[in-house]
Amino acid sequence: MSTQRAILPAADARDFDAVPTLGEADRAALFDLPQAAKAHLNSLKKPVNQLVFIASYGYFRARGKFFEPVQFRLKDLQYIAQTYHLRGVLRNLSKPKMKTMLSSFGGATASRYRAKILELTGWRQPTSADWLTAQTHAKWQARKQSGQDTLFWSMLSFFDQNHWVIPSYGRLCELVAQSYGAVEDGLLSVLGEHINDSQANALMALLNTDEDGNTPLTLAKSLEQSEKTRKIQGAAKQLTHAQTLYDEVKPVLDQLNLTEQATHYYAHWVLKARPAQVRQLSDRRLAHLHLMAFTKYQYFKRVDHAMALILKSIQRARNTAANKAQELQLKGRSESLAAIGAVHQSQSRLAQVAQDLLGIAEDSRLSDAQKLQRIRSQLMDILLETEAVAGKSKAVAQYLEDSEDTAMLYAMLAEQAKGLHQRIGGLVRRLRFDPDTDDAPLLSALQAYQAGRPLPLAFLSKKERGIVEVDGAVCPDRLFMVLMIRFWEGIRGGTINLEEGFNYLHINRYLIDKAIWQSDRSSLLEAAQLTPWADGEHTLGNLSATLSKGYTDINQSIAEGSNGYLIARPDGRYRVKTPPLERGPTGYIGQRLKEEGKVAVLKILRDMEHAHPFLHLLKHQSAQKNTESDPQVLFAGLIALGCNIGVPAMADMSIGINENTLKTAVDQRFTNENLRAINQYLVDTIQALPLTRLYRVENNRLFSGSDGKKVTVSVDSVLANYAYKYYGQKRGVAVYSFVDEAQRLFHSTVISAADREAAYVLDGLMNNTSDIQRIHVTDTHGFTHALFGTAFLAGIGFAPRIKRVEEQVLSSFSAKKTLQGQGYRFLPGRLVKRQHILDQWDTMLRLVATIKLGYSSGSKIFNRLNTYSRHHPLYRALTEFGRIIKTHHILQYYQNLDLRQSIQKQLNLVELSNKFHDAVFWARGKVFHVAEQGEQEQQTLCRSIIQNAILLWNYLTLSTQALGLDDPDLKAEMFEQIRAGSVLTWGHVNFTGEYDFSKGRRAFTRFPLKRIAKLAVPEAPVKPTTDLAMG
Repeated sequence: MSTQRAILPAADARDFDAVPTLGEADRAALFDLPQAAKAHLNSLKKPVNQLVFIASYGYFRARGKFFEPVQFRLKDLQYIAQTYHLRGVLRNLSKPKMKTMLSSFGGATASRYRAKILELTGWRQPTSADWLTAQTHAKWQARKQSGQDTLFWSMLSFFDQNHWVIPSYGRLCELVAQSYGAVEDGLLSVLGEHINDSQANALMALLNTDEDGNTPLTLAKSLEQSEKTRKIQGAAKQLTHAQTLYDEVKPVLDQLNLTEQATHYYAHWVLKARPAQVRQLSDRRLAHLHLMAFTKYQYFKRVDHAMALILKSIQRARNTAANKAQELQLKGRSESLAAIGAVHQSQSRLAQVAQDLLGIAEDSRLSDAQKLQRIRSQLMDILLETEAVAGKSKAVAQYLEDSEDTAMLYAMLAEQAKGLHQRIGGLVRRLRFDPDTDDAPLLSALQAYQAGRPLPLAFLSKKERGIVEVDGAVCPDRLFMVLMIRFWEGIRGGTINLEEGFNYLHINRYLIDKAIWQSDRSSLLEAAQLTPWADGEHTLGNLSATLSKGYTDINQSIAEGSNGYLIARPDGRYRVKTPPLERGPTGYIGQRLKEEGKVAVLKILRDMEHAHPFLHLLKHQSAQKNTESDPQVLFAGLIALGCNIGVPAMADMSIGINENTLKTAVDQRFTNENLRAINQYLVDTIQALPLTRLYRVENNRLFSGSDGKKVTVSVDSVLANYAYKYYGQKRGVAVYSFVDEAQRLFHSTVISAADREAAYVLDGLMNNTSDIQRIHVTDTHGFTHALFGTAFLAGIGFAPRIKRVEEQVLSSFSAKKTLQGQGYRFLPGRLVKRQHILDQWDTMLRLVATIKLGYSSGSKIFNRLNTYSRHHPLYRALTEFGRIIKTHHILQYYQNLDLRQSIQKQLNLVELSNKFHDAVFWARGKVFHVAEQGEQEQQTLCRSIIQNAILLWNYLTLSTQALGLDDPDLKAEMFEQIRAGSVLTWGHVNFTGEYDFSKGRRAFTRFPLKRIAKLAVPEAPVKPTTDLAMG
């Protein structure tokens, strides 16, 4: 039992194996048998047999598992008997009689019913082979060390996705515990076998205290964020120290083979722990494991940090040189134009002189002596003018030379060389490059620079050779700047990669190991639900038929004039109109919520903790400390970070909160993993509420959207960038958030404002635990062709709103002339390059499996892949495949008004959620006052929790009000008003003022949760399933 309690809270553990509690709408949906099941039902003669079969079928649809008939709920049985007119059992529908009647069902009879239900639903009992597959998958997932509760839900999803009957709670816990235990025991065993005394002493030396009370461990936790030369030079020294320790323990790390996730898991405990806590670990091997992971983690983070500083410094030097070159060109333009005018005038004068001389020579009235005298006089005048123009000619020549942009630019770049060398030279020399490179001459030049040797010139292009030579000799400053710019381009383009770090590796380093992929391909494809796409030829054949039908349908609409929203342009393209969304009653929900009066944000958090406890998920980072913290302190922490107040100010403006206690709680419990768990819990809780049905768009799929919000950073931060449009003279980042149709904020992250948002779309969708298929919308910034292709294989319907969509080039498997010959007017612009796709099909599947199985994040892969040359085979194949999916999306977008309006509506919700962000994150100018990405994400997660808590409170309050309406017409009208509005409203919430955490002010609202769960809410008038291309 202790293992089970360690994975899920006791109440959740009990509910897992219990028959689900259903509301009226749930009963109507679950016990409505499909035709095949009704046929079998009619073959059963006894009403009681029919009752058990229907109940078993409905419960199985709800939970994917079977229950003993004696567990069936009386209200469900009454509903079934009345709905199906089972008169033979109606008189026995009392609890004692029903229990007696159902107790006889079991054994062979139960087995027959279950076998038939599995046959009808396409599920099966997991076989021995299936369990072996599940155990292998569990071990793969356990290696990520993301937490036993995360692994538990991951395995539950794995059984569900494979249509295997869900095992009992105890059996799943056993699988999780065994997998987790086996992985950690294996790591400790390897560690004990391979670590030597020198390495152990080097690790434990991190805990030694100097005379100032500091330890190397404490000093190693922070990264320098300033971009000043002296600070960067200090960062180079810190990188050197980290590299030395890493090299010492690397042989053991190679044996441990920690995944990136496992490295984060063990290292993050050290990041939050005090040195004394590490010393107190009873198993010294465990202390060594944590410190070794921390050594790798902080060294790799410093490598990435160094690379980011290098790239920004090179880019800054380029920008400075470009600006100076432009200023010089503008400054010299007026002088140069005057010189050009003088030379031009001189040239014109020469033509006139030539005509005068010719006239003198041909003038018969003049003697030869007179002619010579006049000619001599004219020539003297010309020579005098030439002396005056000579300087102007040199100015013109210099202007023409300076007009060569590259020459002027590199002249200015050369002036930046010394400063750039001083700034980043120490960092560049500490980097280690992957020998597997597409640009060996550049790698050789970089290695020569690192070693202090003369730079070889083989890496230079013919044009670059001309740039670096001045007066016939190589200019060292220009050569250095060319090398740095080529380095910048090589890192960003993937021709040069680092050997160590997290963010700048070769693309293959992020994917599932090739040897593992080749040996376990079938099981990996099955685990990632990619088996239907295993055959690339077959997949492309199906998509060819899909596109062919799409072109036929839209051209038929044009011919018949049945799509009145299509408008032909003079260039032969078509644009599409989308009428604005019908606006429903505005302000209704806000007014209903204000009936409760102004509600403090603290009270909302207390109400939600009482109704649906979530604070227990803020576990202490030390496994030995299972005691719960004071809830009031945790509430204070959420508000301090989520409202951007800050811990010290929160303590100052609060009653009953001590600053040291609050800081300790935030340090020890507010890990990003814990905060994500709370946010996911709130998201799942909202999803279970009947009122969310009012916002359903389609019956079997869930609409969601994402967009970025720019947030200024007030302190030095390497992640932050300048963007005058958004931040003025300051720098900032982007908070990228995901919202679904029920308005739940299910994922948020902080990214560089310079990054393309599209790289982060898959992160939010893969992190969400819902098994419902999605249609995800973004604006143009969230779309790339590669993302289209990956989303399709991942089973996601990707539906961006693309700006000027009519200018997109569409693809086809048939030649344009062929379609023109069929009389088509809506035509493709290019032919699909099938072979490019098929040559990389297996690698594409490997990439998608990597993301779906959590081996690496989509953002990490796409941030690396998006910088690659368009000629890179994998990038080219994904882009080509994505063009097919994009074409199908656009064909559907043009034809389906409902889809276009649903996309617009979802993007409106994301925009509204961003406004909600500002209302919650109200303090200190609504800007970040922390530098590191992890700290910014910590605040973002706390803000998301507050937003979702308010959303949940809104739903529960509206549900309670609906329960209070006895008149069905009034209730129906209320539901219509809610459907027309949005529960993303916060006008009734008071975020500011004094926060009173004293004992006398802890009242909370009691919501009728059982009645709310059974609230009869009519299903929304959902639209037909959108015909989007999706896996």
